[in-house]
Amino acid sequence: LEIELVTKINTYGNDLVFDFPNLVNGDRVDEVSYDYAQNYYTDNPFGESDTFKTSAILDTSTFKIIDSENVDVTYCYVIQENTFDIEIKKRRLDIVVENSHKDYDGHELSTEGNTFVSDSTPLATGDNISINYNTSFSEVGTHSITDTVKITNGEYDRTNFYDINYIV
Repeated sequence: LEIELVTKINTYGNDLVFDFPNLVNGDRVDEVSYDYAQNYYTDNPFGESDTFKTSAILDTSTFKIIDSENVDVTYCYVIQENTFDIEIKKRRLDIVVENSHKDYDGHELSTEGNTFVSDSTPLATGDNISINYNTSFSEVGTHSITDTVKITNGEYDRTNFYDINYIV
C-alpha cells in the first residue's frame, strides 16, 4: 500500500493528512494512527525558532481498510512501516484580556474571569491552560498586570508550542 503524507508542514495540534493513491475498487482507509519521534515529547523542541523538524511514524497495526460495502479488506493489502519527515509550526493562541476597573473601596481588584482563550484560536485537543497573575492591588491608580501562562498536555509542558498573542 502506497502512503503519502499530504501535510509536510503542520501546525501543532492539527491532524496529519495522508493520501493512499493505490487503493482499488472504492476501498478506503478507515483508521490511521501515528506517533511522533522522541524530540516531539520534549518541553521545547522549537528552541528559538517558530518551527521544528521531527518524524511521524505510522502505526500499521491499527490500519483498517474497508470496501464500498464497509467490509474490512485490510488483509488484501501489504502495509509497510512508514516514517515521514515533517515540520511542526507553533499554534497561534489569542488570549483576550478585558480591562478591569472599579471605584476605590479599599479592597483589591480581581482579574478573575477577565481573561480567556479566543474561540478563533482554540487550544489543541488535550491541552490545558492555566493563567496566574501578580495581582494584589489595593492602591488607587493604574497598574500593569503580569501573567504567567502554562499550557500542558498530560505530563508535557506545551507552552512553547504556541505563539501566544494578547488581545486587549
